[in-house]
Amino acid sequence: MAEHLCPKCKNPNRVSARFCATCGAPLLAGVADSAPVPSDTVPLPSGTILQGRYRIEGLLGKGGFGAVYRAWDLSLSRLCAVKENLDTSSDAQRQFAREATVLASLNHTNLPRVTDHFIISGQGQYLVMDFVEGQDLITMVERHGLPPVEQTLEWLGEVMDALIYLHSRQPPVVHRDIKPANIRITPGDDLHRNGKAMLVDFGLVKASDPHTKTTLGARAVTPGYSPPEQYGQGHTDSRSDIYSLGATLYALLTGQDPPESVLRIGRDILYPVEQINPNVSPAIGRVVLRAMSLSPEQRYQTVANLKSDLNAALAAAPEVIFQAPATPSAPYEPTVAMPSDAYVGVTGSSPGAAAQIEDLYRTASSSLPGQPGEAPQAVSAGPGEIAASMSVPDSIQIASDRLVSAAPIPAEPAQ
Repeated sequence: MAEHLCPKCKNPNRVSARFCATCGAPLLAGVADSAPVPSDTVPLPSGTILQGRYRIEGLLGKGGFGAVYRAWDLSLSRLCAVKENLDTSSDAQRQFAREATVLASLNHTNLPRVTDHFIISGQGQYLVMDFVEGQDLITMVERHGLPPVEQTLEWLGEVMDALIYLHSRQPPVVHRDIKPANIRITPGDDLHRNGKAMLVDFGLVKASDPHTKTTLGARAVTPGYSPPEQYGQGHTDSRSDIYSLGATLYALLTGQDPPESVLRIGRDILYPVEQINPNVSPAIGRVVLRAMSLSPEQRYQTVANLKSDLNAALAAAPEVIFQAPATPSAPYEPTVAMPSDAYVGVTGSSPGAAAQIEDLYRTASSSLPGQPGEAPQAVSAGPGEIAASMSVPDSIQIASDRLVSAAPIPAEPAQ
């Protein structure tokens, strides 16, 4: 897939994106700057001690506005997460002080606690939060495929509980960056056999004021997940989170990133969920599409109403939604062009997997221009699985770790 490098933070974006998913900088001509973006910075090295208390142990993530670190609290002898914001302007510092105070007052089982906050003059602003063990949903889907529909809705129900809590604060607290990457699933325990969902990353959170536009610190967008009003100087409120929640549901139920909201204006290109994943009932699909309405007035007005309708749809069609997708893999969307001498491993889950992989390879070779590569060779086998590797011509592309073409691997016929 072609990519568009951000001119400021240099991170890749989809070619259709209007704003950088990492730093929020405009990508297309004619889009005005919406926020100052810090220049490239070097992450804090391991061993750095902040405030004489927090020892940096490693980088968890980095973007145009700062970074998140794994750290050790020397006073309490426990792990924590330290989020760094590099905007040191006076306005940003005043906003940070106000919002950090709000975040520190939050207490919910599906939110990490903010335990400390401080500003280092000339360097940045810092939030100290609980370190959440586990994996984010992006990583889980990449490694294990789409979870069963029922499990997805259980986890997202916990995220909705957290949002209901945030939106009920006075003033309401709006997250503004809900997406699969910001939902972590903890390891399973006696109370949560499949883990508990935690809504993390408070980088764009702000206390909502209905009389003001979105502040500079909260204007970054995530293409596909941010509603139209979050772009530029638009007004955002709790209904903006509802759009992002619907987009997250869409992605986890279909395996596809939803189209960017501003590109849907004038010609909606959002396909119904149940057309992509037949294990999703039309009733659930309607709930998701309503949550993703372009107009805030047409969306659910509260997360509680959305959750109520989703639960009703879940109860109405258990015979549909209790089935895991037959092939929990990402849809056909080539992302990496391979050089002609590269190898890619492909796996199947039936006794005839090697033959099926070869059929897929031949289909891809014949349907795309270029010279075919070597035929696949079986290299290992395990219970119910055969792996194969092959030389890939430059006309073949891969999505995630799979060779792909428009034709799926055929199912093994019943014996």
